[in-house]
Amino acid sequence: TIIGRFAPAAGAQVLDPGMRRSTEFPRWIAQNREKLTGKKVLLYCTGGVRCERASAFMGSQGIKNIFQLEGGVHRYLEHFNEGGGHWIGKNYTFDKRFSHGAVGSEVISRCTHCGNPWGRYQAQAKCTACGIEVLLCRSCQRLAKSSVKTTLRCPLCQCS
Repeated sequence: TIIGRFAPAAGAQVLDPGMRRSTEFPRWIAQNREKLTGKKVLLYCTGGVRCERASAFMGSQGIKNIFQLEGGVHRYLEHFNEGGGHWIGKNYTFDKRFSHGAVGSEVISRCTHCGNPWGRYQAQAKCTACGIEVLLCRSCQRLAKSSVKTTLRCPLCQCS
């Protein structure tokens, strides 16, 4: 959700679990059950696999009306290649592309160090607090690596 997300239609609300790892999902569900109960819930992920597991877990917790984006954001962007439909930004990929988006999609995320627009996880730069990968633009990658990489904080650690 840092480099891309859905811009919901009027009346819909986005709930971003803000998780570093999928193992944090059960706790998030327990803490947010009231926000999900009685609502239609659409889950999405890069390719659809993690959503299968997440929706099965939610169903086992008694949450109903769970829907998934078939084939994930990847397939959605193949279908809405021009303009992106309701998707804004880029979609993280687990291959050498690093991210992809609709034709002409804008970059909505920023370099963790300098704040310039950047949408590719490619520097293998990690948050110094939690170890999750962070966005680091090419200019910051060229700076003295030790000074830059000792100050990086992911958005979740910046808020805490």
